[in-house]
Amino acid sequence: MNYLQLAQRLHQEIAGGPNDPGTDPDAVTGLSGELLRYASWIQSAWIDIQQERTDWRWMWRTGTQTVTAGFRGFTPTMTSQSAVNLASGVLSSGVVTVTTDAAHPFYPGDVVTIAGANANFTGTQTITSTPSTTTFTFDSSYGGGDLPAMTDATATLQDFDMPWPYRANSGRPYIQCYLAATGATDTQPIYYYPWHEYGGFYDAGNMTSTGRPAGFSFSPDRIIQFTTITDAPYTIVVPYRKKPQNLVLPTAIPEMPAQFHMLIVWRALLYYGTSNEANRAAAQAQLFYNRLMNKLKIEQVGSPV
Repeated sequence: MNYLQLAQRLHQEIAGGPNDPGTDPDAVTGLSGELLRYASWIQSAWIDIQQERTDWRWMWRTGTQTVTAGFRGFTPTMTSQSAVNLASGVLSSGVVTVTTDAAHPFYPGDVVTIAGANANFTGTQTITSTPSTTTFTFDSSYGGGDLPAMTDATATLQDFDMPWPYRANSGRPYIQCYLAATGATDTQPIYYYPWHEYGGFYDAGNMTSTGRPAGFSFSPDRIIQFTTITDAPYTIVVPYRKKPQNLVLPTAIPEMPAQFHMLIVWRALLYYGTSNEANRAAAQAQLFYNRLMNKLKIEQVGSPV
């Protein structure tokens, strides 16, 4: 089911209850009253399910990022998402409003990588608002006159959340790297150090050696830091957990296996049950939710690495 279909199914489960608007929602934007609450409950329920565990299989990804010589670490900006083509942009009072060629999946707070635009806008930007499904905004200190054209520019959602390393036969977690000039045939492991071990030595001003990355840690400020300073450009291969998916477009489909989509409806019904006197519906939703959630955990939870 997609976002709109989930909201419609939620209404069908509630039909006849207090404040029932009587008709299924036919959109997920421009709503008010109970229909707006249905759409919001579906959004919240899906976020809650994704955040219930850190090791959902459907949220595993693998990405690469190249660092140059002289680096001791990097902030991951990798993504598994498709680029969105940009049509134009308008700058007003330090805010850039971008119009996309087609509907985008972005949400306020999302971090995107913009490529192909003027240098003042290329790079990492944090979305501050999404006035419509074809526009989004971000702050800019650009001080020029007219906004440079965004022809052939793209925006890509950064979905890295946290490393999910491979595990060696010994049980030790690792990511990988290879010399950028050589390619993947040069791939070797970079072994993980817990931050409390890394920070006590490598992050205390003791790192002076250069070479190939052989160890890494993940800092509290979300930086992958090496135990050596890179001596050449390396491509880093990082298995990771993606950020939770926001349901924005009516056609957006939750990324977990389709046979578990009703979990979102049951979870949303729990919100409904706390919003009025519909205790019976809430109790039934809890029963169905627990039953399907347990099955999802059996099928989709992998061993932490």
